[in-house]
Amino acid sequence: MPHFAVIVAVHNEEGNIPLLFKRLSNVFDKEMKQSFDLWVIDDGSTDETAKTVSDLASKNKNIHLIKLSRNFGHHNALFAGLEHANNADYYITMDGDLQHRPEDIPKLYNELKSGYEMVYAARKNHKAVSKTFWTLVGALSEQKMENDQSIFRIFSKKFRDAVLIPGDYHKFFAGLFSWVGFKTGSLEIEHDKRYSGSSKYTFIKQLKQAIDAVTGFSAHPLRFITYGGILISCLAFLLGLTLIFMRFYASPPPGWTFIMTTIFFALGVQMVSLGVIAEYIGKMFSQVQNRPYYIVDEIINGSKTQ
Repeated sequence: MPHFAVIVAVHNEEGNIPLLFKRLSNVFDKEMKQSFDLWVIDDGSTDETAKTVSDLASKNKNIHLIKLSRNFGHHNALFAGLEHANNADYYITMDGDLQHRPEDIPKLYNELKSGYEMVYAARKNHKAVSKTFWTLVGALSEQKMENDQSIFRIFSKKFRDAVLIPGDYHKFFAGLFSWVGFKTGSLEIEHDKRYSGSSKYTFIKQLKQAIDAVTGFSAHPLRFITYGGILISCLAFLLGLTLIFMRFYASPPPGWTFIMTTIFFALGVQMVSLGVIAEYIGKMFSQVQNRPYYIVDEIINGSKTQ
């Protein structure tokens, strides 16, 4: 019988974990009749998340807690779980706020068995902001990234082993999953509302994730700088010819307004270009330092109490 590993990275989700485990147990024990382990990665929580999971683990041998030393980011925490859960045949990643319904796991598993190495849950009720994010990332990235995907997905051990090969310091989940290839599928699934607590994905975090996605999997922004420089040079040349023509055959343009507008436009383009280049240099700097992308504070493996 295949064994499943459910990977959940959480930050301040003490109110959701007990119900998540209960619903997972109902799905695997009663509906699928398969064995599973729940790996909870506590990504620097400041509430009682770690204690809640630890208490559950003391009564259930298939619950494991990986407590990180601080907050390393959602995607880094997920990969920490994938590295430690090395004894499963199939892997499932999902959020811990119950927006991803455990009851949909059998649907994803059945779809996976039809010939895929990975199947992701396509959002049925996709928010406009999220859809715009994925559309922008997909357009700028060299990797194909669908605009309806989510963290909720199931994949084989072969896929899991492949996705752990890249040594990227800045982990971007969807990008790495797209990069490894293999035959992948999707299944449209409606997501529920968060059970308790509040979302941890602020606008700043989403923006940082978008920057990591684009700069980590594409050189397009650097090419845009080159193309933009060529375009501005051509425009400047034409502007020079125009000014020479107007100097001799027509009235010259108004003085400072025209000149200052042109200067500030060119300066703005230069600053944006330097910012894009700095992002790539920053990625290289982090990569060559070769620091670990997470540090484990404590690992608690479940034990069945009598």
